[in-house]
Amino acid sequence: MIESPARHEHQHEPSTRAAGGWAIVAFAGLVGVVLAATSQAANATVTMPSEPMPSVSPRLSAATQAQLMSDVLPASPPITLTDQVTDGADVLSDAERQDVDSALDRLADESDLRMFVVYIESFDGTEPVDWANASANQSGLGPDDLLLAVATVDHEFGLSADTNVPLTTAQLRSIDNSVASAVEDERWAPAATDAADAVRRAGTAAADPLLVAGIAVAGALVLAALGYVLWRFVLPGSCRA
Repeated sequence: MIESPARHEHQHEPSTRAAGGWAIVAFAGLVGVVLAATSQAANATVTMPSEPMPSVSPRLSAATQAQLMSDVLPASPPITLTDQVTDGADVLSDAERQDVDSALDRLADESDLRMFVVYIESFDGTEPVDWANASANQSGLGPDDLLLAVATVDHEFGLSADTNVPLTTAQLRSIDNSVASAVEDERWAPAATDAADAVRRAGTAAADPLLVAGIAVAGALVLAALGYVLWRFVLPGSCRA
């Protein structure tokens, strides 16, 4: 039996429509995938972390940069001395300040040495002697100047002395010992007065050998001059007689 053309066309119409429907569905799916991928890329771009910025802008003023960097600087950097006593820790009473000043004045009056005293709360991990040396160099102290730095919270101290100071190592060690016990007992004023008195005694003792040597040299020169006078003027006359 041969099918009519109309029946043949009717049998194949659902298949053609189904194929067209699947094409539309596939295209829509492809569009959806593209849109999803685009949206995901956009979200990734938005949530991407920004590059780290420098902590201090080069356009900031020096004062602002110093303020921003204060957290990495020591709390008590070396200082430039403006007085023979600097009480940055506020541990001296008025009477104690006068005692320290008097001891330092006696040292300056009775020897060629001078001493400066600084009180701070902490060296912030810096070696006490290094802190004292840095402050002495920054202040332009000379070979006859000493600096005693005392940290009241740390219970530490550093004595800065020039390598050409007229004191021996043993004398400097004795001065250290005179300060150590006072600092340990939190006797802040005696730490300075004892140090000044020890330096004064050591300075006086150091001057005595120099005085003896000077007298000896002067005596030798006088004897040499007398010998020359005798040889030049007295002896020739005696020979002629």
